[in-house]
Amino acid sequence: MLLITANPYSGRKSNQELIAELEVELKKAALPYTLAWDFATAEAAFRGESKLSGVLACGGDGSVAHTLGLMQRCGINGKIPFATLPMGNENLFARAWGYSRDIPALVRALARRDTFAADLGLAGDAPFTLMVSAGFDADVVHRLDSWRRSKAQGLHRVRNLTYFPHAFKSLWHYRFPTIVLEAEGQRHEGHQCVVFNLPLYGGGLSLSPRETRGDDGLLDWVLLKKPGRFALSAFLSRAMLGRRHLDHGDVVRGRSAEVTLSGDAPVQMDGDPVKVELPLLMRCLPGASLLIRP
Repeated sequence: MLLITANPYSGRKSNQELIAELEVELKKAALPYTLAWDFATAEAAFRGESKLSGVLACGGDGSVAHTLGLMQRCGINGKIPFATLPMGNENLFARAWGYSRDIPALVRALARRDTFAADLGLAGDAPFTLMVSAGFDADVVHRLDSWRRSKAQGLHRVRNLTYFPHAFKSLWHYRFPTIVLEAEGQRHEGHQCVVFNLPLYGGGLSLSPRETRGDDGLLDWVLLKKPGRFALSAFLSRAMLGRRHLDHGDVVRGRSAEVTLSGDAPVQMDGDPVKVELPLLMRCLPGASLLIRP
């Protein structure tokens, strides 16, 4: 039995049509499935893991992270094959591993069950697939989440352009507190940090080192040493020019199996706000996830 987890808040007509098309193709392939629109239903299915042949997360990066995180907490991640049908804004996990909206091809892959091992990040006890960051970008994510969930406005759908007004507010109000990063016995201070498990970042920015991989048992990290909006703007501008930020004197970077962040900066994980107090220990769990090869 294939378990499909679907995000009830990604309810655009196009997404509903994708789910309907997926169901048609699964029936054609005679692949039995069950559809879970909430994580309580998914967790109940995970607890009865003996009946599951695979898990398919339909949604964006948040849906992927929540599903894999729940599988990890239920002790079945790495035991049951996982795949995703990308239906979000960025779909970075899907892009990193080659998943697309080609539903017939996805169903053929699910039937074929050719799998490979991929790393999973762990921040404290919370799993992450893409990255954890502390600093300005996390402040933007927290502001966006507060706006989205405000009682006066209700739950708003997020598009890429939705980030811009909140980014401008962060540029005006954010004070760039010091972030302390410790890895491999070394201590570094800075004001914006990203710790990568996979090499992609939102908005088309290439912030990660070129050698970042999701199957090498290591986390890659990048730390901007200088504070302020001008240093941040220069950092992002160099990143848009082909990762030139990585070799600049304002940036320190490294690779390690464990990274600890300390300070008072806000934190985001896989594009979602995280209410966590630093210090925060991040670890790479090598080969912890079993993915269906697209």
